[in-house]
Order: sequence, then C-alpha cells, then structure tokens
Amino acid sequence: MALLIYKGKRDITAWLEALKEVDETLDIRIYPKVGDPGEIDFVLTWPYPHGLWHPFPEIKAISSIGAGVSHILDDPTLDPKIPVLKLTDSRLNQSMWEYLLAAISYQAMQLPAYGYQQGQKQWQELPPRGFDSVTVGIFGLGNIGRFVAEKLATLGYVVKGFANSPKEITGVEVYTPEDTTDEVMGSLDIVVSILPLTPSTVGFFDAAFFARLKEGVGFINVGRGPQVEEIELIQALDSGRLSHAWLDVFVDEPLREDHPFWTHPKVRVTPHIASITDPRSVAAQIVDNYRRATKGLALENVVDRESGY
Repeated sequence: MALLIYKGKRDITAWLEALKEVDETLDIRIYPKVGDPGEIDFVLTWPYPHGLWHPFPEIKAISSIGAGVSHILDDPTLDPKIPVLKLTDSRLNQSMWEYLLAAISYQAMQLPAYGYQQGQKQWQELPPRGFDSVTVGIFGLGNIGRFVAEKLATLGYVVKGFANSPKEITGVEVYTPEDTTDEVMGSLDIVVSILPLTPSTVGFFDAAFFARLKEGVGFINVGRGPQVEEIELIQALDSGRLSHAWLDVFVDEPLREDHPFWTHPKVRVTPHIASITDPRSVAAQIVDNYRRATKGLALENVVDRESGY
C-alpha cells in the first residue's frame, strides 16, 4: 500500500514533513518515481496531465491538494467509480476571510478611485461610505463562502448571498437563481465570486451578468478564472459598469506577460494566493482518508460529481 503525490514543479518538502509527522510509517512516493503501479492505492494531487492515472489499477481515491477539485473532475479518462476528495480546513476559511476583508474594504472605502485620482494629480473628496451602507453580494456559499458572508455581516456590511439551494446564514439574505431579481442585482455595490468551477459556472460572469448591475460596482474573483469572460470584464470596466476588479484567479495561470490585466488602471492582480493550503492543517485529514480508503471504509469530503463540489 502506498500514497502517491503528484507535485508538478512544486516544492513539497513541507507536505512530506507534515504527513510523516502524522504517521512516520507511511509509504509515500513522488511521481514519477512510483515503483510498482499496482501498489498505489491513494493519490494526492495538484493539476496534472489528463490520463496520468490510467496505469494505476488499484487507486481507491484521489484527493485534491485543496478545496478545488476541477483539475480532477475535468479529466475525461478518470474512472468514474474512483472517489474524488476535497480538503476542508478552518485555516483555509480564515486565510480567505483575511484576504477578502482587505479586498472588500479597499473597494468599499473607494480607495481604487483615490488611487486613480492620484495618478491624475486630482484632489477630490468623494462621499464617505460606512460599511453599513455597502451591499456585498457573495456568489458561492460553500464552507468558505458561508464563513466569509457571516464574518462580513458581523462588521456591519449588508450581505446578500447567492447559492443554488436555500440556506440559513445569520445576518445574510440568501437568494437562489429563481429569486435573484434585477432589483436584487441592482442593489449590489460589490460582487465577490467564491464559486466552485463546474460546467454551470464557466463563463458565469459575462456581459449579461454585468448588465444587470448598477453603474460603478466593484468586482472580486477568488473562485476560478474560467468563471469570468475576461474580455467582457474589461469592457465592463472601460464602460464604467464596473468601477474596479480585484482578481486572484485567471483563465491561464501564470498570467501571461502581455495580458491587459497587468496594466489596466482599474484592475488589481494577485497570483492565486487568496487562500493557500497549510500542510500542517490538513495532513491528519489526508492520512485519515488514506487509511479509510485502504480499509474500504466510508471516506470524508467526497465530491458530488454531479454538482462538482
């Protein structure tokens, strides 16, 4: 029995140390040094080339290295009977909250506009906005989205959450697609995407979506890059429909050097760092699922392939 890690170009020293700290007897192999493929029964992986797991007949589960699983579900060669697992971690929630608190407050306090004015050497006071006069729309109310929405509400923001099914969240108005009216959309001051990447969310934020917003809305994406039609986002910024975009994820990563996001005056770019998995926080969870898989027991955090999360 062995656990195989596909690391790509990443340094996984911290991951190896964290896993061994939980169980020093683990047989951990690093792709491509796999030994006997028939001995591999659990895989921990970052994005990988599709078809990579075809030669491994005994795989009992594949775990993502984080909360996102689209890099696994998108593999058409993957046996549908193999469970796909995601990681859940309170530290992921907290780090995402800390990142979004900065991004949302930056927009709420109209700092992008002041930054633009500085570049133009303009001295102009804008109308003040308290948190309680700013409506934030959170798209995606999974573990992380729910955590962020609740935290924002405690600070006094008006928070509206958007999910596929009804949810009860303290201090948050929750809307499903059926009751997301133009009036609701027109009430938003800042739009935040924490959506998982599924077939239904690809291209979700497009010209039609932006047209339902009032003029001057801020936009933040920490979900996945393909959820945004990038050209249409730029058009919405240029037209004034959007006042600013804070982007942590992109269709192609790393962002290519000639991409217009780098130099657009209304765009802030960060390199997919909003919430990074801490190996020490999730190692026990991974080892537990590994043991469950090898013993034929029920697994934790299994992804619903139909919903994609």
